[in-house]
Amino acid sequence: RRFSNPKYLHLVAIVKHKIVGFTGAELKSARTAYMLKGFVEPTYRRKGIMRQMEHTLEKLLSEKGVTKLDLKVNSQNREGRATWKALGFRTIQETMRKEI
Repeated sequence: RRFSNPKYLHLVAIVKHKIVGFTGAELKSARTAYMLKGFVEPTYRRKGIMRQMEHTLEKLLSEKGVTKLDLKVNSQNREGRATWKALGFRTIQETMRKEI
């Protein structure tokens, strides 16, 4: 259903006919979108693939009037946090959890 729903955008990165990464976003309001999972195969990381996908996603969202792109990343995911920070994301909220 998501693939045909206009409030979702999906991107894949293809290298030599092989899908090596993906990302996407869900439009949450007229000005805000939520970035869905972003992933690049480990052997293709640090080659600018996520940067290209994020840039394309940003351009497509901007054309729709979106001005804010939010995402969630696990606090223990150092590589992911570094990637998102390098792409211009900043922490605006933290979620805390207690196991019971």
